[in-house]
Amino acid sequence: MNPSLPALVITGVSSGLGLATARAFVGRGYRVFGSVRTPPMPPACKLS
Repeated sequence: MNPSLPALVITGVSSGLGLATARAFVGRGYRVFGSVRTPPMPPACKLS
């Protein structure tokens, strides 16, 4: 990771507009830190 790159935080990066925005900024060279409301469960942890 290059600390001299511009950085930003985007919420809701699991899908939709948040994901598209994150991809756009990464494509422009930004460091993107994303958050999601509910992280996906690893396959071994699924209860169903």
